[in-house]
Order: sequence, then structure tokens, then C-alpha cells
Amino acid sequence: DGKTAVVQLVNYSDYPVENVAVHFLGNYQHATLTTPEGVEKPLEIYQTDDGGGVDIDNVAVCATVKLEQ
Repeated sequence: DGKTAVVQLVNYSDYPVENVAVHFLGNYQHATLTTPEGVEKPLEIYQTDDGGGVDIDNVAVCATVKLEQ
């Protein structure tokens, strides 16, 4: 519908990655992080020059960020 975007993050290293920043174009109002265990966590969106961004504390194996306008 053009109002939702999904970002898939995959960690190919042998250890969890910490402090991951995801920047995106567009004006999204809501961001949700989903882990492989099915845990959903709202993320705070901050403004950047070209759109917005979110910070993720830790990515062990993979994560999904759902952005909604």
C-alpha cells in the first residue's frame, strides 16, 4: 500500500551485533522490531536529514523492522 516498509536484518557473524542504526527515506510514524522468537518491541524513530532512523540494541541472528506511516 506504500504506507508500510519492512527491513530484514541478518547477522552473519559468530557473535551478537550491538548498537545497530537503521536509516530510511520517508516519513514513518511507527517502527516495530520483531525477533525470531516472536517478541515485538516498539522503536523510537529519530529524524535524519533525508528521513528517519531507529537504533537496535542487539541482533543475535536476525531481526525485522516494520515501518508504518
